[in-house]
Amino acid sequence: MFRAPARAAKRGPWEGLVVDLEKMGGSAAVLAKGRATLDRGTLTVALHGGRELAEGRRALRDPTVVELVARHYGERVKVDVDALPDTGTENDRQKALARKVLADPDVKRVVDALGATLLRAVPLTDGE
Repeated sequence: MFRAPARAAKRGPWEGLVVDLEKMGGSAAVLAKGRATLDRGTLTVALHGGRELAEGRRALRDPTVVELVARHYGERVKVDVDALPDTGTENDRQKALARKVLADPDVKRVVDALGATLLRAVPLTDGE
């Protein structure tokens, strides 16, 4: 019986970045544990709040990590670290939600047109 040779699984940019971050160790390896989403030119890595979130933010200040992100995603991609839902402090959750709201081009256009400032964002699931 003939068996086709096994093919290597095709890796996406996040999987390749994870391999490189894990090789670096330290804060970069913590960043690699996150859940990544790419939306409108921003790569958002969600980590558990607290120390893990702080380590992820620290990793983004490392020029080598920034270089690796650019290598896997391109020079124009911005990177952000947010807390996973229901983790971290209330302040972490509020900042993450505000960034998400302001990333919407329609909301940004209205805020810019009015010269407004977002004071607070509330998830629609909170029932407020």
